[in-house]
Amino acid sequence: MVPAKGLRTPGRRLRVLFAAALALAAWLAVQPVGAQEEGKGKGDVRTDSALAFVPADTAFYAAMLRNKEQIDIVLKSNAYKRLRALPGVQKGLKELQEKMKSEPQFNAAMKMLQTEENKAATDVVVDALSHEIFVYGGAAWSDLLATVLKANSDSSFASTEAMVTGGDPSKAQLRAVLKSLQKGRDKLKVPELVVGFKVSDPKKAQEQLGRLGELLEQLVGFVPDLKGRFKKGANNVYTLELASSMIPWDDINLKDYEEKAGEFNDLEKTLKGLKATVSLGVKGNYVLLGFTSEGKDLDRLGAKGKTLGQVDTFKRIDKHARERVTGVSYTSKAFLTALQAGNDMTETSASLKRMLEKADLPAARRKAIEKDLDSMLEEVKGLTPKVGASVDVSYIVSDGLEGYTYTEGDHSRLKGVTSKLPVHFGGDPIFAAGVGFKVDGKGYETFVKFLTAAYTHGEAIALEKAPDEARGEYKKFSKVFFPLVQKLNDTTRKTLLPSLKDGGLGLVIDAKWKSKQWLKIWEQPRPLPLPEIGLLVGVSDGEIFAKAMKEYRVTLNELYEKVREVSKENVPEFKIPAPESSKVKSGTLYFYPIPEGSGIDKQFLPTAGVGGNAAALALSKEHATRLITATPLKAGSGPLARKNVIGGCYFNFPALLDAIDPWLDLAPLAVPADDKEAKAQATQAAKEAKMAIDILKAFQGFQSATFLQEDVVVTHSKVTIKDR
Repeated sequence: MVPAKGLRTPGRRLRVLFAAALALAAWLAVQPVGAQEEGKGKGDVRTDSALAFVPADTAFYAAMLRNKEQIDIVLKSNAYKRLRALPGVQKGLKELQEKMKSEPQFNAAMKMLQTEENKAATDVVVDALSHEIFVYGGAAWSDLLATVLKANSDSSFASTEAMVTGGDPSKAQLRAVLKSLQKGRDKLKVPELVVGFKVSDPKKAQEQLGRLGELLEQLVGFVPDLKGRFKKGANNVYTLELASSMIPWDDINLKDYEEKAGEFNDLEKTLKGLKATVSLGVKGNYVLLGFTSEGKDLDRLGAKGKTLGQVDTFKRIDKHARERVTGVSYTSKAFLTALQAGNDMTETSASLKRMLEKADLPAARRKAIEKDLDSMLEEVKGLTPKVGASVDVSYIVSDGLEGYTYTEGDHSRLKGVTSKLPVHFGGDPIFAAGVGFKVDGKGYETFVKFLTAAYTHGEAIALEKAPDEARGEYKKFSKVFFPLVQKLNDTTRKTLLPSLKDGGLGLVIDAKWKSKQWLKIWEQPRPLPLPEIGLLVGVSDGEIFAKAMKEYRVTLNELYEKVREVSKENVPEFKIPAPESSKVKSGTLYFYPIPEGSGIDKQFLPTAGVGGNAAALALSKEHATRLITATPLKAGSGPLARKNVIGGCYFNFPALLDAIDPWLDLAPLAVPADDKEAKAQATQAAKEAKMAIDILKAFQGFQSATFLQEDVVVTHSKVTIKDR
């Protein structure tokens, strides 16, 4: 094959392609803004998108829609115009343009884009990026994922087993993977992965694809291993066929891991027979790029039969389907179930039993341990939730973007769960997230059950082999130690867990505290804020929760003292002191005073606060008080305003920018006073940064709330934008 004139080496060709891509990006940046679509969507997203095109057995799917419309909204906004008008931005854009113009290859690429045929190509590219872009994975992804995760799970204990039994840990781990893959070899195939771009004029797209195909054919010609593998098929679909035979199998010898001859022959045959095809073509109104096992796999798109949009799960988005939809995503039940394959403890249990066979244990003891292992495996299986499919939709609203996620499955554990934490976010924090849950003690009882069984077996084995003197000392220690451990267990079971019956966990970040002198050695001309980080715990009864914390402290001190009595020479004297406390309207604050002379602002005082429905750990008394005080969120009209919320998230972007703003004043102060030019530049930079901050406040923030609706978990999210 003779390269085209002027493109005689792949290196030069790639450089020109790179320059062309750069030029295309620059050209796109200065294109005029198109007309913005207004009002509701023109049709139903289930029938007017790739959902009517993609097969129903898809493992996962995601689509971006109305791409140009979204970009137009940004480019036509007041915020964007103000941001672009900033002197620093104008200067930067001008310098970038001048630099790009000075590059010979860039100029050559720009000239190349100005030709009539290349303008047609850029028009197709712009069009393909403007409407809808989707990606989907075929059903084979679920099988492949489950097989790979099962192999990883099976290998988890293999190295430990090998060390116990005197084998090679690395070899044992890889052998476990091979054995697992051998069992699931029928699931090993290249799964479908297809990316699609919707175009307005498929004929023009096909013409430009033909030009691209000719170029790709020449490029592939430079790679000997790909000779004859790039083909133009029916309907001008270009395919590049790859095969696992291209892998240097001679360097991989699976026989090194066999315990009997030919053990992995079937797996090796499967792996060597794998094929993959990269396809590029136009089908209907879409340009498709596919990575599949065979080129004909693309024929499933648009074929007769049930489509993804007809899957029952998508009925859940019907009430949103005619909005100005910007995104849709879906994950199948099969794919989500496959993700649980890594939690399969069957092989782990079998591995532990094999280790027991090698251990020097009485038959009765080994049988008892195996019985407990089987019991644990069954209980763990029972704790694994049954998952279902998930679908997500987002769309444009008058003041931003809104979206809903619907997750099917067994959510019985969430019935009756309502989080009280959103009213303990402090009213208007920078960021907060919290989730509620029921605490019935079942998980704790299961943990204690198996921890006790493991300790009982370990204790019996150790005592059977220990000398008489050691057994006597152990019995003396256990008479003192175990009653205190039981006391901790009783506190957890009878006091802590009941106080958390309707519990929850949360994180709150704020920056309302300020100081001119956070450190004694560092004084500033104006007060500066610092992050406030608070941890939230939802409680059903604050007084009982506080009682549990006190009981833990007392018991741990007793336990430590008993340990000291056994070995005073090696264990220093120590006691957890009772914290100081102060009453506030919403509860009680507990804290340990910071020593005088620490050089830290007195506001800093790590504090635990306990109120009626929330406990908090914060860096100051003031923040702890805010967190345990029930205060409605200021942005009360968002998703978190609804009742029966299980969990939620809150992000106040303007508050974050307000916390950053005062720190910008430090920039000019860091420049030496005698360097007037540098000081002027720093002052101007700080001024423009403050202007940019004010502009960016157009993004007001984000809220989401998760709740149970009949048998489905729903998450409602809202991004609020206020053009300024």
